[in-house]
Amino acid sequence: MYKNLLNTVNSQPSLFNKTAIKEVFGSNITYGDLMVEIDKKSNFLLQKGVKKGDFISLVSKNTISFVTWYFAVHKIEAILIPLSDSIGKWEIRKLIQLISIDHIIFSEQQKSEFHNFECSNINVYLNSFLISFKQIRNRKKEEIDSEVSILLRTSGSIGNSKIVMHTNESILTNALAHSNAVNLNQDENTLVILPLTFSFAHTCQMLAVLFNGGTINLLNIPFFSPETMVKVISQEKITSTSLVFLHLKRWEQVINKLGHQNIETLNFVCYAGGPTSSECIIKLSQKYPKIKFLQAYGLTEAGPRVTIVRKNDTINPSENHHSGQPVENVLIEIRDENNITLPIRQQGEVFIKSPSIMKGYYMNEKLTNEVLTNGWLKTGDIGFLDEKNRLSILSRKKNIIITMGSNVYPEEIEEYLLQHPYVGEVLVLGEKDNYAGEIIVANVVRTNEIITSHELINFCKEGLAIYKVPKIIRFVEKIPRTNSGKIIRAY
Repeated sequence: MYKNLLNTVNSQPSLFNKTAIKEVFGSNITYGDLMVEIDKKSNFLLQKGVKKGDFISLVSKNTISFVTWYFAVHKIEAILIPLSDSIGKWEIRKLIQLISIDHIIFSEQQKSEFHNFECSNINVYLNSFLISFKQIRNRKKEEIDSEVSILLRTSGSIGNSKIVMHTNESILTNALAHSNAVNLNQDENTLVILPLTFSFAHTCQMLAVLFNGGTINLLNIPFFSPETMVKVISQEKITSTSLVFLHLKRWEQVINKLGHQNIETLNFVCYAGGPTSSECIIKLSQKYPKIKFLQAYGLTEAGPRVTIVRKNDTINPSENHHSGQPVENVLIEIRDENNITLPIRQQGEVFIKSPSIMKGYYMNEKLTNEVLTNGWLKTGDIGFLDEKNRLSILSRKKNIIITMGSNVYPEEIEEYLLQHPYVGEVLVLGEKDNYAGEIIVANVVRTNEIITSHELINFCKEGLAIYKVPKIIRFVEKIPRTNSGKIIRAY
């Protein structure tokens, strides 16, 4: 990663004094100063005994410090495990044991989380702390491929998230493929709202933009605020951003309250991470006709980018919204239960092959062998390809509800319910039933308490097949989500 950034800066001398990273409402750093700070931090790590191949975790918000430590760790060829600053004491202790972490870097603001940790050394670099565990544990790390440079957690809790092993090549080829698909260049001025510890923002924003000589703007706010986002886009002349659907929904809900903000510099919004309401995209597109809303599909195991709608595509939000064509060097097949490749428009499981596929899951050879075969990744997603090789994702295979012998995709029902003006969020699950096998239950966050469960069931009857209509509507205060905004489903 470091060598690629160095090559970018050295090949374009004009970048030396250009802003590389800007903390919104905070400081900024040029490409020249970025490289100097990376050198200082890498030298600090070497002086404190960090070696090539050590496992070093970086716990941080989206900050300039995160980016400089990120490249410093890569420069000395240690193996990086980036973690969100929202991680708790119990979680980090469990990960130390699970991954055999040798060192942890964290900030002044996180001292309380690491208070009383049993460690061998504590070193301070400006407002950052480096703690080491080597002298107190005689741990045997699992043998991993020498090319592995980064371990990324998939979305989910510690109990069900997986640790994905990637190499420099797998990440770099994915960043380049995404960059080419959306035509990034030196003029890109992107707004990063999602955590850089997750592959969506990590690869498709931070790396893709910096390797093109663009600027990344880091926005740190406790909760997503459409008002703040639009204000920042206007003030900083943002050209692109990436969001999950929950963000789009909240943006659409307050669209008429935002007043006049000039966001004409915003060329496109890339979105992914769950079922998306056509109604929501239609309203946003009508309000901002010059902005392209590009649906994408990806997963941490694939780099993450697999497909994305192109900026020059003719997009009709009222159509069955697909997630675009594969990015370069990505092959997709749709297969049935017997592993037979299916023709276009036939629904089956999505398989992917590309240079960006992970090496495997850390310390989980069994699961690795279940999902990787002859270079193909078995995604667990159900979808189909159309005549233009565009991918539509219908559901996670394990999410399917079987009611009265029929397969029902909960994401389809969620997408439909989200079109109702009084539905803010929704989670559809199957519950066991002696007669039907499973019944469909919708957990709904209302935006107006005037709506009743009976009215929502009738609303579903108007647009869904009768066997897809929820038997029960439950009103809840919130829908559980991961830090990256994905719904946490119970199985």
